[in-house]
Amino acid sequence: TANATAGGWGNLGGGLTQTIMPLIYKMLNSGFGLSLSASWRLSMFFPVTMYVILATWIFFFSQDTTTGRFDVTMLGKTQRAGLADYVRVVTDWRVFLMIFQYSACFGAELVFNNVLATHFHDNFGVDLVSAGVLAMSFGGMNLFARSLGGIASDWANARWEMQGRLWCHFLALFFQAVFLFIFGCIDSSTGGWPVALVVLICFSICVNAAEGTSYGIVPYMIPQDLAIVSAVVGAGGTLGAVIATWSFYKSISDVLLPFKLHACYVMFWALTVLPMRWDHLGSMWWRIVSAVVGAGGTLGAVIATWSFYKSIQDVLLPFKLHACYVMFWALTVLPMRWDHLGSMWWRPGNNKTAGVEGASAEAASAKDTPVASAA
Repeated sequence: TANATAGGWGNLGGGLTQTIMPLIYKMLNSGFGLSLSASWRLSMFFPVTMYVILATWIFFFSQDTTTGRFDVTMLGKTQRAGLADYVRVVTDWRVFLMIFQYSACFGAELVFNNVLATHFHDNFGVDLVSAGVLAMSFGGMNLFARSLGGIASDWANARWEMQGRLWCHFLALFFQAVFLFIFGCIDSSTGGWPVALVVLICFSICVNAAEGTSYGIVPYMIPQDLAIVSAVVGAGGTLGAVIATWSFYKSISDVLLPFKLHACYVMFWALTVLPMRWDHLGSMWWRIVSAVVGAGGTLGAVIATWSFYKSIQDVLLPFKLHACYVMFWALTVLPMRWDHLGSMWWRPGNNKTAGVEGASAEAASAKDTPVASAA
């Protein structure tokens, strides 16, 4: 959730740009009487000035981590990642799919930051400044929507573990594709800019939520290489913008067709969430221990129904027999024990050997635990 919120507020700048840049241009053009060409060129100095100020401030007045300068030992490693490490991570098929799933959501955000103002101006006849304000509604969803994806992913993980995270991720991408396709069907004759704006807001919420759900999954993929996975997935977002821009928006003259084709691209990568699975985490279709235990509940209902309630005519006897069934399985809790966890009768801390075994087991299980939650 924290990762999603920070990322969303960072991306908010893309939405603000849609309003700020046309306003600066209009001020130079109308207020100072400069030509169109000069106004646009001079307006570009505004972000340059902002970059210089911020870069200088960050360099001199911030630090890499809460404890100071970054050191690779903070990640439990002795040396920085090399090319071979990046190749090994990228060739993991689940990481490969996540790269392109992120290209479908964050890539779409980058593309829309570029084309929206022009689309509202050319397709609906809105003046340039108003078009920028309408386009800002897309980036404005970053205030909460990416956080919403992270919160939903964390909530689903608490209830259904990785299965829940994957379902949230799939649904966000799926509805992103749906709303993008609908947006590509709207022109002046089918509702005009008000309808397009409503659909755009729904689309933006799904885009940002999908970005949040993406990084809800990233920390669990290869925990020992979290930094590399995070980096290559993030790069996939930029790659998605390049792919979409040159495949749909640059090469096609039709106004609405690029949005429909882009929707198909998003839907394709949404469907690739379906086969994603980990032996120790599960998939959209099953969970590890929880799935077995959950099936046991259903089995218990079948056993009790057919053993006591269906086959016995007496009104009260089935309840008594069912109580005996429950008591029998309650008593089986008494002998349950684990060397590293203990039992009803002792804890590992009470036994030196058991404590050592418990520490070893915890160290081994830590390999499958994410370094930090980034949802």
